[in-house]
Amino acid sequence: MDLSDILSRKVSVPASAAVIDVEVEQAVIDEPIVNEPPTAENVVEVLEEEPNTERPKAMPHGHFAANLVGLIDGLQSSLIPMWRRNSLFTKKENEILDNLDTTGGTVYPANSPEYKVLSKWNKHLEFASKLPFTEAEKERLAAATERYAATMQIQVSPFTGLLMAFGEVAGTRVALFLND
Repeated sequence: MDLSDILSRKVSVPASAAVIDVEVEQAVIDEPIVNEPPTAENVVEVLEEEPNTERPKAMPHGHFAANLVGLIDGLQSSLIPMWRRNSLFTKKENEILDNLDTTGGTVYPANSPEYKVLSKWNKHLEFASKLPFTEAEKERLAAATERYAATMQIQVSPFTGLLMAFGEVAGTRVALFLND
């Protein structure tokens, strides 16, 4: 079958085809549309229009401050112990540490290398436990950050705030992964 055969056939339209029985009104154009290049008068009219003063949606400063403090706290609480462990323990001590029972279920002799590494490890853990901000510190830092953001008119989109929160959680996980 050839397409030209199909297209060349005559089509009959039934008498019951839709008919518009309402008269169509002619469109009225008040001013003729003329595409003219801008003149000094046209430009002045455009410049005299009031600019849009509506601010784009931004995160409230309190939420931004809480996100920023959380981000800094999460990263410093995970990265500093990782860097400290890498500088504090030698390769040999890390090998011993990997094979130690750090739960306290095994007692090692006082002069053994395992005892010394375990003691050093426990001091490191004690140090790392002091790094996260306390609730009072978080509140003070968030309040100061909120005041600063308001004073400096810092505007952060909600999406940026979301990325900050995910960055804190993911950054902490990456630091744990790298530290293992």
